[in-house]
Amino acid sequence: QQTLLESIYSGLGTDEVQWRLANISHRLLYVPETRKEYAKLYENYCRDMISYVLDATKMANPYRLVTTLSHEKPNIAYDGEGIAAFLVHNLIKESAVTYIFSNAKGKRLQVELNGKKFDGSVGSYSTDIHILDDGQFEFRRKNYTIWQNSASNPYTALMVPAEETLHIVLREYTEKVINADLAIRATSTFNEKKAVIDEWISVEEAIVGGLVHTLIQDKIKALLSERAQHFVNADTKFKSKVKRYHYLEKGIGIVKQLGHTESIKIYKSDPRRFRALLLS
Repeated sequence: QQTLLESIYSGLGTDEVQWRLANISHRLLYVPETRKEYAKLYENYCRDMISYVLDATKMANPYRLVTTLSHEKPNIAYDGEGIAAFLVHNLIKESAVTYIFSNAKGKRLQVELNGKKFDGSVGSYSTDIHILDDGQFEFRRKNYTIWQNSASNPYTALMVPAEETLHIVLREYTEKVINADLAIRATSTFNEKKAVIDEWISVEEAIVGGLVHTLIQDKIKALLSERAQHFVNADTKFKSKVKRYHYLEKGIGIVKQLGHTESIKIYKSDPRRFRALLLS
């Protein structure tokens, strides 16, 4: 933003400035689904797809609530068991950032920037990793997940309840192996630790993608008429460009070969065994 920069240079009397990030915060804003019949249809679809996936995988139901958001702010301060799946039409990420600019004489200017953009995540489930005072790691899973009922590719929106359910039920096994690897690398840099986490999330994406392909792809294709394969191919092509999906194609092949029951058994027993198959 050249106009802003020129204002900063003018205010500090120089074009040689130092800067630091003083504060940054984010929050999610959602666009509600106002078409009541459409909202109910998608909510029922999500519940049916969740039931189908859990029945097929013999996994316990992780949800306490599956609901369409229609009020101003959902209550996420819930300390009981179970995850809430909030259904929305779209998500917007709002950011607020404060920068401090200064010159060689110590004069300072504080600049606050705010912005909004569509989040781009049709569905996601997050685990926060905290480093404790004793150097140990604590995994804190979000007690909610947010799913959009809209996407440029309808296949992407329709696969969300199955895909995110699989991430949720398999996450504890991913966390165990991440924790073990981080303990081994206790003296590693932040970037090295991040590389460990990113690698195991890629492995989780691979088995989840394989299970989606094996269990529910045909069910979704049946809903998309003659253009079904086009939408599936478009989703695969998009994901092939994203780093965390670099094992996806191999994962689909492995789950297809082993079957979903054996693949889940291996992953629950030791995700390293599944990763070894991806690397073989």
